[in-house]
Amino acid sequence: MKRNKIYSTVAGLALIIAATGCSDFTDLQPKGKNLLTTTDQLEMLLNTDQGYGSGVSSSGTDMRLMSGDIIYAYDNIFTTLAQPNKTRSTIIWTWDESMQDRMAELSNSDGQYAGYYGMIGRVCNPILSRIDEAEGADNVKAQLKAEALALRAYYHFLLVNKYCKGYSAANGSKPGIIYMTEDVDIQVPQEKKTLQECYDLMLKDIDEAIAMNALIARGANAMRIGQAGAYAVKALIHQNMQQWNEAEAAAKRSIELYGTIANYWDESLTGVTTGYFLGGSYPVINRGNKPCVEDLYFPSYSTDLFNSYNPEIWDAMETGHVFHDRLSVADMMYDYLMPVGPSMTGLNWQISYDLNSYWNEYGIRTSQMYLVVAEAELHNHNVNAAMEYVDKVRENRIKADLYQPLKGAVTDEAEAIARYKQTARAEEVFTIYGFINYKRWNQITGWEQTLVRDFGQGQRFTLSPNSPLWIFPFPTNVVNSNPNLTQNYLEN
Repeated sequence: MKRNKIYSTVAGLALIIAATGCSDFTDLQPKGKNLLTTTDQLEMLLNTDQGYGSGVSSSGTDMRLMSGDIIYAYDNIFTTLAQPNKTRSTIIWTWDESMQDRMAELSNSDGQYAGYYGMIGRVCNPILSRIDEAEGADNVKAQLKAEALALRAYYHFLLVNKYCKGYSAANGSKPGIIYMTEDVDIQVPQEKKTLQECYDLMLKDIDEAIAMNALIARGANAMRIGQAGAYAVKALIHQNMQQWNEAEAAAKRSIELYGTIANYWDESLTGVTTGYFLGGSYPVINRGNKPCVEDLYFPSYSTDLFNSYNPEIWDAMETGHVFHDRLSVADMMYDYLMPVGPSMTGLNWQISYDLNSYWNEYGIRTSQMYLVVAEAELHNHNVNAAMEYVDKVRENRIKADLYQPLKGAVTDEAEAIARYKQTARAEEVFTIYGFINYKRWNQITGWEQTLVRDFGQGQRFTLSPNSPLWIFPFPTNVVNSNPNLTQNYLEN
C-alpha cells in the first residue's frame, strides 16, 4: 500500500508537470524537491507512457509535411491556398520562405519541443540527479543511469535536427539548442550551445551510457532503450556528423545485438480493409497496435490517417513495395468507385486510411541501422557492400516474386546512391526521418536534392537544399520567456 501511494504521488506530479509546464521546460520554475528516492520509483519514470498518454504531444507531422512527402488536410487545397491569411500549414505546403517570420508568430507552442524537452526534464535528468543516492542494487542503478544518458542524447539529437541548421564541419559554429543536463539551474534562463557543442555533448552522453556496460541487449519493454538502441543512437549521431566509419561500426554493433527486420509481406502483418459500397476485401499491411519486432525504441506511435501522399514519393517507390501496394487507402472504403482525393482535397493524390498500424514515428528501428551501414559504405565508395545492406531492407519490403537483389546488379556509384535513396525514402515515409535524411544529404556535395510539390493548376513549389525553412522556429511561448533563445533560422 505504501508503494502504491508513492507511485500515485509520482504519477500525479508527472501529470501536473505535463499539464502546467513541459512546453516551457527550459524555463521551468521548480516548486519543490525531487521526491524519488529508490530505484523502483526512478525506474517508473522510464516505464511511463512517453507519448500521447503522457499528456505531451510529440507528433512529427510538421516535419513530415516539410519533407514534401505528404499533405495533411480535410479541406480543398486550392480554396485554402486562396485565403488571404496563410496558416502555418499552408506556409509549409508552399515552402514560402518570405513567410517564415509569420510561421514563427504562428508557432506559439510546439508539441515536439514540449515532448522532447519534457522527456529530458521529466525522465532523464531526474534519474541522473537522484540515481547515485537512491536506494537499490548497484546493477539497477547502473542500468537506469545508462538508459537516461542514452535517451538524453537521443532527444537532444531530435531537437537539433528540427531547430538547427544541418550539421557539417563548416556549420559547427552555427547556433544550436539549449543542452539540458541534470546539473543545470533551470531557474536561470539558459543559453544555446553551438551546433558542434551540442553534438559533442550528445556523444559524451551516449559514450558514457555504452561504456557503463549496464544495458541489456534490447530494452525491457518497448519504451525502454537497450544496448542495441544505445549503439543505434551513437550510429545516428555519427551519421549526421558525416563520420562514416564510426557510424558504420556503431550500426553494425547494434545489428549484432539485435537486428531483426519485420517482413511486411508476412501474413502475420497483413489485414483486410472492407469496402462500404460493394463489400470488397482488400489486403493491406497491418503493423498492429503495438510495437513491432523491429522496434528498438518505441516511445510513441502514429496512425496513418488522411495523409495525402505526394505522387512524386508514391511513384518513386519500387514495383512491389509493400507501402505502395498494400497501404490502406481511402479509395478502398468506396471500393474504388469514387476517388476520395478530388472530393476531399481537390488533389488526385492517394489518401491513407490506416487505423490498424502503429507506426514508430520518431523512435528507432533496426532497419535504420542497415541503411546507416549502406550510406557509410557509399561514402567510402564500396558499392557492392552498400547494396548488400540495402538489400537486407528491401527483401523485407518488396513482394517476393518481384524482388531482385541490387548487390552485383548495381555497379555504378551514382545509380547506387539513387537506389539507396529510393529505399531510404520509402522506409522513412511514416516517420520524421525522411526530414532528417534530406537535411543531412543537403550538407553533402552531390547528395543535395531540391524537393518539388506540384498541386497542379499552376500551384508548383520547390524547397532548395539551403532554404532556411529546414530550420523550424522555436515556439514563441518559450522564446518570449527566455531572451537567450533567439531564432536559429535568422542566423542561417
